[in-house]
Amino acid sequence: MSWDLYVGDRNVGNYTHNTNAMIRAASIAPRPIPESPGVAGEVLFREPVLGTCWNDFEGRPARDAGLFARDIIAELEREPERYEPLNPPNKWGSMRTLILFLRDVASACEEDPNAVFHASG
Repeated sequence: MSWDLYVGDRNVGNYTHNTNAMIRAASIAPRPIPESPGVAGEVLFREPVLGTCWNDFEGRPARDAGLFARDIIAELEREPERYEPLNPPNKWGSMRTLILFLRDVASACEEDPNAVFHASG
């Protein structure tokens, strides 16, 4: 499964749920990464999770999701050795490709900060 992220009517892109654990762990920095920070299907199966991910920005202004994306990029780049162990074992997604995707999301949100942000998937 994957996310489809929208800024207004614009589809910013699609990215795997396999990095949700990494996103959530980076969103609660500098707290310790939980032993099991989440799995690919965490959103679909409504398991309790720590941290923030895209569904928390549903219906909010794109500027909020853009700031979130920039914060996650900064945290991943600040301490890559902390997050690389969360790369999905199935190789669908990685910290490197997540950062590239987050840059696209942040740019789209900055281009239209008042648009409604939508996350589907």
